[in-house]
Amino acid sequence: MTGDEDAIGAFFRAASDATSRVANMHEKELSKTPILQLSVRFLGSLLHNAAQKLIDKKQKTGDVRAQDEAIILSCSRLFNECFAGYELLRRGLVLQAIVLLRSAFEVTAQAILLMERGDLAERWLSGKKIAPREVRSLSRFAAVQRHLYKKLSALSHPNIDAIAYHTVPLPSTRGIALAYGGWFGPKSVGQITTQFLFAQLVFLETLYTVYENDLDSMELLWRAETIETIGDKPNSIGLGWKELLSGWRKILTDLMDHFNSLPSDSVAMALHLDRVSTEPPSEETQSSAATIKTEGGK
Repeated sequence: MTGDEDAIGAFFRAASDATSRVANMHEKELSKTPILQLSVRFLGSLLHNAAQKLIDKKQKTGDVRAQDEAIILSCSRLFNECFAGYELLRRGLVLQAIVLLRSAFEVTAQAILLMERGDLAERWLSGKKIAPREVRSLSRFAAVQRHLYKKLSALSHPNIDAIAYHTVPLPSTRGIALAYGGWFGPKSVGQITTQFLFAQLVFLETLYTVYENDLDSMELLWRAETIETIGDKPNSIGLGWKELLSGWRKILTDLMDHFNSLPSDSVAMALHLDRVSTEPPSEETQSSAATIKTEGGK
């Protein structure tokens, strides 16, 4: 490798190394809110379990329904969108995670519509697309979330709206810092992780509203271990899926309130960069700002 090639590659390696350090910083900071990680693991597992129940239902009855097949596929897609989003957020790649958050809400909105409309499920499985615009016109959930979807779309496309997620204003120079790789933003990471969790929660709330009686009649609503532990079906003693998911909705609402109350990531980063620009490099500086290049203002 020549010296020039090594110099060019060095910047990419620096960005990668700093992004890994940002991941460690986020892990340490978010460990202060353990219920967040518990929610990520729990709701993700519930998506997998829901798909498995529909697969077991199909195997038990031999009945292959378009709605069931569409929801089984949607569980996998939603899980992976959220999983990938968490991985990006953990490493400080917030804007890239927002692109996946938009996709996660599209999956949820479409899945809810397919649970309600068997004809649309058949159409979708046949390979005919259901445009997001059509989903929004037919789905009550999508209509209610129209403002959020519009905001996520603006950030997902290369619009100036997204500048706050890859630049930081520098008050002392009236310039901006450009991010290359991940950066430390615990507030944004917590907020967007919670939005991913809400996408899964709404999906599960609708699924169990639609399928609860059907699954219960086939002894598929609860795992045998759960029934054995409680001594009966949870829903028979007033602890059904509605109550369980209602509890998680309260948890997620409290989480969002917590992260909303934290100081602004961009303000904290701007103050940090103003400070470190006049100090010798340190481990802390490299962890949060080694992937940032500055552009001076006029």
